[in-house]
Amino acid sequence: MWGGSTQAANRPLISSVEVKIGSAMSDPKLRPWEGLGLPRACCTWVAEVDRIMLEEFCIDLSDAGADRADVLRYWKLDQRPDEFVDWFGEKYDLITRDQWDPLGNARRAIRP
Repeated sequence: MWGGSTQAANRPLISSVEVKIGSAMSDPKLRPWEGLGLPRACCTWVAEVDRIMLEEFCIDLSDAGADRADVLRYWKLDQRPDEFVDWFGEKYDLITRDQWDPLGNARRAIRP
């Protein structure tokens, strides 16, 4: 024994929220933000934000490090998805697809 209490040994190493996020992220039928108890309108908004961000910056909100609380906070700003993506990209100085791939090689490789 390492000197720890048995209570600490019986405690789960991850929280139930982490399990929910992991489950939602690993289920191929769910979009990344579904299954986390977000309002339907928020899920629709964040799906469009993710689509635009993937097109512009090759990342989505989860890649950018956003969590459920961040998504709710951003959604409550009441911006259109395209306005939000512009703001987010400027705020965090994100590099656009065209800046890192000016010839469009990655885009051609992704699209059929």
